Amino acid sequence: MNSKLIFPAIALATLAAVHAQPLILQGKSKITVDAEAWSKLPHEDLTATGHDKKEHRYSGVAMAKLLEKIGAPAGDQLRGKAMTEAVLITAADGYQIVFSLAELDASYRSNPVILADAADGKPLEGNEGKLMLIVPGDAKHARWIRQVERIVLVSVQEPAS
Repeated sequence: MNSKLIFPAIALATLAAVHAQPLILQGKSKITVDAEAWSKLPHEDLTATGHDKKEHRYSGVAMAKLLEKIGAPAGDQLRGKAMTEAVLITAADGYQIVFSLAELDASYRSNPVILADAADGKPLEGNEGKLMLIVPGDAKHARWIRQVERIVLVSVQEPAS
């Protein structure tokens, strides 16, 4: 058997499997967002400076809209105990970031955080994966998580002493 044909075939199968991976949203309910469901979500565009220090036009779904789907408190409901809720976002490689719920709410920020699926009119691919979090206004890109697979609403509580 020709190994020159086997390895590219394995690489293509792996790439196809990664792109077929649905997005998992978990909060008061758990939702699996496949490619068809994703295409039906409202998309918006924003311009931001990417990892490469160049300005790009990103297209994707506002995090506030995704969190709404899993019952996250928003707007006037985001006060009191709800202010201790956070959002844990996980990438394919296990990299994780956390936002307070308020940081992603439209009533607390002037520019939306989006989960982008395209940049400059082209679908994201390669190192970015199919979904990348775009956080306009962050001084560093550490929270611009690439290859997003899971978004989970968590409650933060002080540990018992």
